[in-house]
Amino acid sequence: MCRSKHDGGMVFRRFEHFNQVLLAKIGWRILNEPQSLLAQVYKGKYFSTRTFLTATARSRPSWGWQSILHGRQLLELGLRWQIGKGQKASLLRSSWIPDLHPHPPVYNPQVLPDEGDMHVAEVLYQGEGRWCDSKLNQ
Repeated sequence: MCRSKHDGGMVFRRFEHFNQVLLAKIGWRILNEPQSLLAQVYKGKYFSTRTFLTATARSRPSWGWQSILHGRQLLELGLRWQIGKGQKASLLRSSWIPDLHPHPPVYNPQVLPDEGDMHVAEVLYQGEGRWCDSKLNQ
């Protein structure tokens, strides 16, 4: 593994980055296969009332959970929401605005306090999939 590619090696430039990619892959599996044994065990222990993306380390987390959270940091850089009906994506905290790097909206906390859990669906006309301009302008 440490030899040059010319000498038959695999040429890993930075083991830290390679490790984080593999940990992000585990996080991706937890997101996409919630019925798997691994996802169910971690959900029961670390995020039973939350989602994988909002879970925290809490007190005395296992080494494995800390490692998965490290991989999740990389995973979050490339994740973005597909809005659909907008009932699951948080209006203020989710990265749902498309761009080179998806990001949450920028807002004025005095005008729109970050209270509760508003969803994107609250600024859409129900059933039409169009933006409610009056709510967006607020």
